[in-house]
Amino acid sequence: MQKVHRLGKSRTAWLALPLALLVTLATLLLWPQSPARQVLVAKRDLAAGSLASAKDFEPRRVQIGDSDSVYLTELPTGSVLVTRITAGQLLPRNALTPNPATARLPTMLQFKDPLPTRLRVGTTVDVWSTANAPAAEPAPTALECLVGSLATQNSLGQQTTIVEVECLSEYLPALLKAKASGVSIALVLQPTLQDQ
Repeated sequence: MQKVHRLGKSRTAWLALPLALLVTLATLLLWPQSPARQVLVAKRDLAAGSLASAKDFEPRRVQIGDSDSVYLTELPTGSVLVTRITAGQLLPRNALTPNPATARLPTMLQFKDPLPTRLRVGTTVDVWSTANAPAAEPAPTALECLVGSLATQNSLGQQTTIVEVECLSEYLPALLKAKASGVSIALVLQPTLQDQ
């Protein structure tokens, strides 16, 4: 009688095991899964402070659910890693910072003379300066600056245009020196495809 009772228990256990497997499989198959997203994955170990290069990363489709905004799909140009990245690791957005050597710093310049008519926010300009001397020649002070903003002020019937230029850090000392010394500063538009 005892053997029959044990056999019944084991038979129930053997029936419950496949049933549990079927329920688990059905749950996995029917459970809604997030679509795979393409993100950048490191090909090798990268040290903090190294310049991020496209050859160090590869695009890969992974399921990351709602975390897709945390990881990068494209590599920003001229970025530096602020943390160590290991091979196979997804590249998070907060792991990169702009390269200080290529970072653009804003400077405000004031002009009383008319500026080029095609000067717009986002255009590229060179900043030239001319010393206040009779035989002074214009000289480039800052090259390939971006126009960040334009504003016009009227004071006592005189119009002044304030231009924010974003220049590479290497040009900033010369530009600030030119502003402080009171030399004549001019903006020269760089040629565009429309001009060629």
